[in-house]
Amino acid sequence: MRNMMVSFLLVILLPVMAWADDDRFKQGTWELAIGLGSAGVSPFVGYFLADNVEGILHFNYIHNDSSSGGFTQKSDSVGVGGAAHYNLQTGTMAVPFFGPDVSYRYFTTSGFRSDSISVTGDLGVRLLVGKQASVDLTGSGGYEWFSSSGSGLGSHATEWTAGVMLAYSIFFFGP
Repeated sequence: MRNMMVSFLLVILLPVMAWADDDRFKQGTWELAIGLGSAGVSPFVGYFLADNVEGILHFNYIHNDSSSGGFTQKSDSVGVGGAAHYNLQTGTMAVPFFGPDVSYRYFTTSGFRSDSISVTGDLGVRLLVGKQASVDLTGSGGYEWFSSSGSGLGSHATEWTAGVMLAYSIFFFGP
């Protein structure tokens, strides 16, 4: 396992150190990415509305089957959201970014349903890979508003939420 981790880091970090190109943050550039984090697996698409300013649409889906003591429970969570990120070009292979994110999530399990809306702030860094890719580490924090029903219960709640995501992005340059 350790050898696999070292190999993975070398495959990612060597190209990062070899090339730092900033054309990927120009107006008209598209970004396709897949992330793994606290919200599950999240594919997303981004478009640069202006130099360094990106609008993002993201999705996530989590399915869980769990059993304990002969009891089986299935749950599904589906989410969609949008974000706006500003990329701070540094002239190096590390590009910090920040911006707001708004998401809607639907969760269901065994007769219970929950809807939530979250508003968070994202802060992260992109490590540029070659001329068209990046590895992105994002942290987020903010508030989530819940509404739930089912199983004879109905409630509303607000809570602090935080998360981390690691993503791999590929950029497609506009005209």
